[in-house]
Amino acid sequence: MAGPPGSPQEQVVVIQLLSPSGEASTAAVMKAPVDDQPVILSAGQADETGFRPAVEVPAAVLRDISAGGKPVVLVMGFMSDAMVTVLDLASSPPASPLASSPPSPKMASKPLSITLFDSEGNPLLKGMKLKEPILLTLQQNASAGATCAFWDEEAGAWSAEGVKRVQFSPGESASLTGPLVCATSHLTIFAAVIGLLAAAIFGTSQVLQTLVCSNAASIFSAKGAQALLRFSKATQTPVILLWVLLAFHVLCLLFAAWLDYLESFKSEEEQTEPTRTETKARRKYTCLGIEVGGFVSSIIDYLRCLPEALEKMVKDSIKSLGMKVGGFAWAIIDYMRCLPEAPEKMVRDSIKSIQAAKMGLCEESLKLVVVQRDEEIKLLPELKKRCSTREWTVQRINEDEDLAKKS
Repeated sequence: MAGPPGSPQEQVVVIQLLSPSGEASTAAVMKAPVDDQPVILSAGQADETGFRPAVEVPAAVLRDISAGGKPVVLVMGFMSDAMVTVLDLASSPPASPLASSPPSPKMASKPLSITLFDSEGNPLLKGMKLKEPILLTLQQNASAGATCAFWDEEAGAWSAEGVKRVQFSPGESASLTGPLVCATSHLTIFAAVIGLLAAAIFGTSQVLQTLVCSNAASIFSAKGAQALLRFSKATQTPVILLWVLLAFHVLCLLFAAWLDYLESFKSEEEQTEPTRTETKARRKYTCLGIEVGGFVSSIIDYLRCLPEALEKMVKDSIKSLGMKVGGFAWAIIDYMRCLPEAPEKMVRDSIKSIQAAKMGLCEESLKLVVVQRDEEIKLLPELKKRCSTREWTVQRINEDEDLAKKS
């Protein structure tokens, strides 16, 4: 869609988007016009009455969003029927059997979704206010009691905050029965809603009704004040507590006023120079700060040394485990070295046991006689202790010759 040369519409390219479900949306690529004329767009899809909603975007908004005259994209379209049902259910709270339910707002027009994208394709942030309000024409003939509203996602209800109705459409005079034109400073889902004001009035009336039904009106009335001054009522516990609280509040107000009075008479020197109490307090807090700072610095030093301590502990554990594993390995190696000599040693021990049994000697005493190696001489004192009841002559002989002679 393009207008005559030099008009704002010349800077607009409109694209119709069709979803798989058959719902159409309008995407308009716009540039900020040279003059201050607004850009007026119409939705490509009409509602049930054949009316097409219109959007008027001020030139100041386009210049504010576009960085250096870059294009801006506006996408608008009606919400789907499924989404309309969801909004109806969400805006209608369940009826309470204990209290009267407030009137739920009803949509008088199909909700219209409007979104603005900057030159980089990013949508405007939620809650971002526009430099100038955008005008939306939601109905050709405004319904009785219709109000401009938007869907508040956080509250989950229709709201009129930041949206107001203007009594005329662009190029037309003011008329109460004319089209419904809304001015908004933010973009979201908009619709003509009936009963929104009644719901707000119902909430206010509920508060007033609560105050009327309570005892607040009777307590703060002149009759209630006279009842508090009666002697028969003054001796009751609730009345005594009420007077005590009132007296306490009055004393607090008088004390605060007295402090303000003293503060106003202080000279500038007294206000700038610290008093003795303030000096002591500062010293106290300074010492406390030093103690707290020392404690914090010690914690920081501990955290700095903690990785090194953990590393050292792991190294020591691995070293100790390695020593144990290494000792076990050396024991296995020694065992494997002695394993070939084990049969020979077993035969010698068996022969010694047999000879000791035949000769009626102690096996340990036989070892004293048949010393074969130099290193076995070191074992003589221990062997003598085991056979201390006999006297033995220790001499170095050959075990084989000795056995041959005895045989």
